[in-house]
Amino acid sequence: MARMFGTCEVTRKEAEMGISWFANELKCRYCFKTHGTKQWPTNEDHVPFFFQKEAGNHTLTVQCPHCGKEWYVVWDGNPGPIEPVIALKR
Repeated sequence: MARMFGTCEVTRKEAEMGISWFANELKCRYCFKTHGTKQWPTNEDHVPFFFQKEAGNHTLTVQCPHCGKEWYVVWDGNPGPIEPVIALKR
């Protein structure tokens, strides 16, 4: 069964996932192309983050689909556990 989230229709499984405005706009630290991820912290977009080539205290490892290199989304504060996410487009 689908439900409405704002102007988007989502399934029940999707409604239980985290939602992020930023998880679809990650910029590779090597080739600088934009891509998304299917995982994001449960505190979603409420904890400031930045992109870098080195891991940090709280890190999400990302592999670029364009150049194949790994880089990191890093938070200074604890963003919560990393779980599946729906990345919304602006």
